[in-house]
Amino acid sequence: MSPPKPLDTTQRQQVLRQLPAPTEGAVLMVVHGERFSQRIALDQRPLSIGRGDDCGFRIDDPAASRRHCVVWLEDGRFWVRDLGSTNQTCVNDRGVTLAELSAGDYLTVGDTVFRLIRNGTLEARYHSGLHRLSTLDMLTQVYNRRHFRDLLDAACAEARAAHMPLSLIFLDLDHFKRINDSHGHCAGDAVLQDVGRLLKAELQVPELAGRLGGEEFAVLLPHTRLPTARNRAQTLRRIIAAHTTDANGEALKVTASLGLVEWNEQMSSVAELMHEADRQLYRAKALGRNRVCTPVEQVECGAG
Repeated sequence: MSPPKPLDTTQRQQVLRQLPAPTEGAVLMVVHGERFSQRIALDQRPLSIGRGDDCGFRIDDPAASRRHCVVWLEDGRFWVRDLGSTNQTCVNDRGVTLAELSAGDYLTVGDTVFRLIRNGTLEARYHSGLHRLSTLDMLTQVYNRRHFRDLLDAACAEARAAHMPLSLIFLDLDHFKRINDSHGHCAGDAVLQDVGRLLKAELQVPELAGRLGGEEFAVLLPHTRLPTARNRAQTLRRIIAAHTTDANGEALKVTASLGLVEWNEQMSSVAELMHEADRQLYRAKALGRNRVCTPVEQVECGAG
């Protein structure tokens, strides 16, 4: 997408006769819609919004156009331009072609509603708390399944548009049911908490971790090809295997099986990427656990 053209004097006058003080920094937060509570930091780069995979922020909203609108920062002020959408772009329930966005404004794209929130305000802190509650798994403090999937969708869209690599790890703790059965669910929770801490401590920006449910986790490695991702996966496997959890005086150890796959442009969907990662995870289980498996090798190195 080419950057939007700067506003000329006539356009500025049509939008606002008197401009308020510039916004220091802001986020767009989804306050209604399928990606509720997700926040998008606004910066100098134009942000396109729509259903298309090439949009900077993709929304699965049938009422939105594939390329619905674009938001950008110019001279300290935020602007939105409709991109010829079918159902209009609205600011505070008013259809617009071009408009300035001020703090507190509502931006409607299809059936999805965003609110512009200025950084550093009480409202920003309040919404930050809500965002944390809605995006994190409270036990492990990594992303919950829904938010991790949102991030994965966005990362795959970026990888596709920019022809950049991306790898995905599915990680499952081995024989975890035995811990719950033998030591109780509180001990199992302690192990899960430790695994969450280990993942967060080891991962580097822009890598991300999420809990898919139960004892299964996922790790997203943007801009990472399979050989490097394999090394990262082996490191995670070894760290988990070497760790001891203290659960009320009991020393508990656990291993993990990992399935790893790299995104490629022949894949038809994110679901296909996840299905392949899951298939490799079950290969690792079938081959003896405590190992990493990928589609390109029949057997990965195991617990060495």
